Amino acid sequence: MTVNQWKWKYTGQQPLEHKSVVAVGSDGKIGGHWGGLPVRMWFRNRQITAYQAVDVMIADEYRGGLKKSSLYFKLGGYFYENIPSFVYGFANRDHLRLGRLFGFFEDCITVYDNVIPASKHRLPFYKLEPVAWDEKDIDSLWDRFRQEAGWALLRDVSFLRWRYETNPFHEYKILGLRKIFRKGILGWLVIREEGDNLFVMDMICRRGYAEYLLKKMASEARAQGRDKVVLWLGGKYGRELISCGCRQVQRGTYLPNFIWERRCDCSEMSENFHYTMGDTDFL
Repeated sequence: MTVNQWKWKYTGQQPLEHKSVVAVGSDGKIGGHWGGLPVRMWFRNRQITAYQAVDVMIADEYRGGLKKSSLYFKLGGYFYENIPSFVYGFANRDHLRLGRLFGFFEDCITVYDNVIPASKHRLPFYKLEPVAWDEKDIDSLWDRFRQEAGWALLRDVSFLRWRYETNPFHEYKILGLRKIFRKGILGWLVIREEGDNLFVMDMICRRGYAEYLLKKMASEARAQGRDKVVLWLGGKYGRELISCGCRQVQRGTYLPNFIWERRCDCSEMSENFHYTMGDTDFL
């Protein structure tokens, strides 16, 4: 990661301040880093600054196995004790196991790839087309969506421009769903193209339009000659995913509940946390 990429990631949402911690040895060298990426979040019916735990790195010479005297344990404990709000993060199997052993995590959500085959759907009154990152309806859609979203990162123009338009790692496109003879967009989704796949990084829509949005995306994938659409969505969209012929594939990614400084119960998080691929820092 270059310096400019690092700055974009950690300081691109000013005035939010990151909560990263660093361990420095007596020789002045950095021995460990635990990143706290700030995000604006709708949480329990109010807006807060939450933090995504990312970029956990320990230098080889400071790795102490599974001992509580290890730098990993000490730095992690210090990090979580000094985060003033809700923390989330995506973990692989190894990180999940390590976090459980040290008491940082408990099992909560298993993340699945929702795979929708590219196929043609006849929806003549709807169209999916490119829109601007500052499309005027994006903020009003978020205002409607947040009332039923549960817990979710704010998906307004400011977030979309930072996370996707100015992203130095990947290129993304934003598409809006419109109904013929009706003004404004009914929903939007952000996509990333990769080989035979179309990844839906993010999406929100007005109530009742998720199925149309996903089916138009599957039709777009077929028109482009791709095999499938891949996305993450919480359990509230089960009916819409089934209607699109979705199958779920376990990818070895997890959303644990961070319990060193407990902010919620696992059952509450599982029921309320609306997450997408866009909530990560690596896709």
